[in-house]
Amino acid sequence: VEKIAPKTLTPIRMDWDAVARTLGRSNLFSYAATLVGVDEATKAWNAYKIGSWRCFTVFWQIDSKGEVRGGKGIPYGCDGHRLKGDNVAHALWLHKVKDFAANTHGDELEQCFFGEHLLPTIKDTKKVAIVESEKTALLMSAINNDFVWLASGGSQGLTERKCKALNGYKVVLYPDNAMYFKWLGIANRYGWQVSQVCERD
Repeated sequence: VEKIAPKTLTPIRMDWDAVARTLGRSNLFSYAATLVGVDEATKAWNAYKIGSWRCFTVFWQIDSKGEVRGGKGIPYGCDGHRLKGDNVAHALWLHKVKDFAANTHGDELEQCFFGEHLLPTIKDTKKVAIVESEKTALLMSAINNDFVWLASGGSQGLTERKCKALNGYKVVLYPDNAMYFKWLGIANRYGWQVSQVCERD
């Protein structure tokens, strides 16, 4: 019996037209502007290429080579809280949305850090700070510019594949959600620092 070779999945990439189609201010921008001011919020939105699609703020994952890995949409209200309800998705990926099918190539999502495209801009005096949520990274970039702020996209998001992009950088982890000791183990493996600030608060 002839064996059928399994299909090789190729990593998903989206073209920059998809990013351009979404660029704009979402509900989350209004909240950010009340915290840091319109000018600083605008700088953050531009740097991180934040998009808006329907009720979703779109956090584009763009790697250090400038390739678009995907767009993660999260619904926020103007108060900075997630929108919840039976008719609102908790989150979605734009490569799964029919409107963006023509902008999507490949079969399998290959995530990178949110904000990874900013790594090549780092000067010697700056460190990389990693938090869990995209919203936190975005807001902290406007509050503390001693770091380039990245987001892992969740407490389990510090994968070995993602962390390869951080070789050679000085990194500080800011875990929350009771993940301090797990992230401490990862920090020790790579020689990074870890902070308890987010967990305490």
